[in-house]
Order: sequence, then C-alpha cells, then structure tokens
Amino acid sequence: IQPFIIVEGLSDFNIKGFYVFFNHNLLKFQSFLECLDTCFKIFHALSLKYPNACQIPWIFIQKYFYEINTVYDIKSVNLTSLINFCNNN
Repeated sequence: IQPFIIVEGLSDFNIKGFYVFFNHNLLKFQSFLECLDTCFKIFHALSLKYPNACQIPWIFIQKYFYEINTVYDIKSVNLTSLINFCNNN
C-alpha cells in the first residue's frame, strides 16, 4: 500500500485540510508542504516504490529538494533538464 495525499475543499480558496492516508491511518496537516514532506518520508523510511503514475514528480522532489540520489532512480532526460534549469535560476 502506497501513501497518498488528500486535499479537502471545494476550490483553491476554500481548502479545509491536507491529509496523508497510509495503512488505514489518516494524518491531518496544517499545510501542504508538511503533508508532502511526511508523505515523502514515509516512502523513504519504509523503502516503498513510488507509484508508476507519479514516479517522475516524486523523483524530482527527491533529487531537487532533498538531494537524494539512489541507484534505483529511473533515468529521464526531461527530469535532468528540469533539475539543471532549476539549479541555474
């Protein structure tokens, strides 16, 4: 089972909460960044694979914000270009 993020609200201007759902537990957070950080750390603490559908965004977060590189990371020219662009701006 993979952790995932839930955003509660009707629109961008009416967000009520941010949650991480994992292993039948629902954790509530005050900000999206706290929620994202916890979800990311669950993946790494338990050595879980990122879901295929969102693997590239998770690897971007891993490499750019946390500066973690592993031998298991997929290789992507687009991802490398994006990281290089962000590092040069």
